Amino acid sequence: MTNLPVIGDRRRLIVLIAAVVVIVGLLSWFLLSPPATTLAEPAPVSTRAAPSTVAPPSPSPSPSPSASPTVVASIVASTSAPPPPPPSPSPSPTGLCEPPSAEGFVPVRYEIERFGSDEKVVSLGLDKEGSIAAPPLDEPRIASWWNQGPRAGSEAGKVVLSIHTYRRGGAMGNTLFDGGKSALQPGDRIILRGAAGEVACYDFVEAKKVAVVDYDPASNDMVDYDGKPLLTIIVCWDYVKGSKAWDSRVFFYSKQVVGD
Repeated sequence: MTNLPVIGDRRRLIVLIAAVVVIVGLLSWFLLSPPATTLAEPAPVSTRAAPSTVAPPSPSPSPSPSASPTVVASIVASTSAPPPPPPSPSPSPTGLCEPPSAEGFVPVRYEIERFGSDEKVVSLGLDKEGSIAAPPLDEPRIASWWNQGPRAGSEAGKVVLSIHTYRRGGAMGNTLFDGGKSALQPGDRIILRGAAGEVACYDFVEAKKVAVVDYDPASNDMVDYDGKPLLTIIVCWDYVKGSKAWDSRVFFYSKQVVGD
């Protein structure tokens, strides 16, 4: 019975020795084997993987194919498209000055370019005293056209307009004869317009002051049916406080012009 344990101890010793030999062999193989076959391999893997995950760098900056046609198209469109039509010229402030006619027309507005005036004209005859009627007293700038004389644009005679002067100033007559002398200069344009678009133009020539006591009704200072086509504007002057009357009249004469 005692031999059995001896045999078992030998077997265990043999197994233990064999295990030690195997372990020593494995350690020797692990420690002595070259590292190149196990550690050098991962490096190439990491360098090959980078291109597959990172996009290649873009080339030097330049317009992309899709951007260039857009830019070119916009340039071509701006250079090849016909230019917009120029703005229509503003109408002339005077319009086309019509030639004189036998009939003429009834003026409804007058303009004096020097003053920038564009005022109403009313058609009147004679007042209760038998004189050429003046505009209403409360109308400092409108003119009355004497409707028993030549019409605006007539080929003969004087077209007569009457305009107020106020003794304290502020009326168109005060502007016309400012400081006791004509504010109009030779060549200043005066325009008469009709309701249907008619236009008659007159260029200022001269002003003439006449005292009431010296006025000759038989003269053509104011009334003239047959002479050259003229415009006559009449204003009162030289106010007399005691009589509340005006001692003088001023006549502004302008000749008719056409084509401009």
